[in-house]
Amino acid sequence: MNKDRTGAVSTANALKMAIEALETADKSLNEFFEGLAKLGVPKSILKLDTPTKLIPAINACKEALEQPAQTYQHKWDRCGERCLKCGDKDWMGGACSVADEQPAPEYDINELIDKITPENLWNRRE
Repeated sequence: MNKDRTGAVSTANALKMAIEALETADKSLNEFFEGLAKLGVPKSILKLDTPTKLIPAINACKEALEQPAQTYQHKWDRCGERCLKCGDKDWMGGACSVADEQPAPEYDINELIDKITPENLWNRRE
């Protein structure tokens, strides 16, 4: 299992592990149903010709794995030696692993005040 320097498993490796586990489970489930069919359980009940519900999960993992990885820019400290977001040193190379901070959404204070009514507060308690 490939881990980064912090000991975390990358998303790509996690997806590969999930695909492997789901494919193994799907194969085992199919073998189990085939065994039941050999024991006399009607195939119409087992629905052997219908893919298991694991197939959509496998396909979703494969699709996610094919998506390009997001990369972020480092935010260097004043010395330009260490990234303030991920802690990488400048000699390590590669993109930053931490997403850029998103600006806080702006709120209309009047709209928020209008939402603070006794009825709304009471309804939230239920």
